[in-house]
Amino acid sequence: MSNQLAWPELAGLAQPKSGTGNGKYVSLKAVADRWACDRSTVRRNLEAAGVKAFCLGHGKHGIVRYLLKDIEDHERRCREP
Repeated sequence: MSNQLAWPELAGLAQPKSGTGNGKYVSLKAVADRWACDRSTVRRNLEAAGVKAFCLGHGKHGIVRYLLKDIEDHERRCREP
């Protein structure tokens, strides 16, 4: 596997500490930019699909991230007939 990101715009991607095995995380904004839609549309779509969000903090200062692998799996499922 090459070191190039599947999503070049995610070069500053958050990464877990080594050994967690969870992969890379993406923000709602990063997914919204990729899908060319609003963050609320992304959140609604992912919640309906059962994609798990990782939340740090609460309210407007909270951070929401998704596993990149989960997002890519969801995109693949949506493309399948």
